Amino acid sequence: MVPGALNLRATSLLDKEIFNEQVESGWRTHLQALSDEELLGNKEILLEGTLDRVARLARAYDEEVARRTKTRHQ
Repeated sequence: MVPGALNLRATSLLDKEIFNEQVESGWRTHLQALSDEELLGNKEILLEGTLDRVARLARAYDEEVARRTKTRHQ
């Protein structure tokens, strides 16, 4: 159980310290099973979803900071 105010930090820490390693391990196994043709040239496709998630989280964060900054100056 994590207090609501610490939820995002806890999720990020668990991802970094536990789940990302598991995802990496799974992808390593999957990539080893691919042929050269299947593997080569697909890096962008592999990262597309993750990069989109990072961009969306960064945008949401930046928009919330901007909203709060605007609210304080009104």
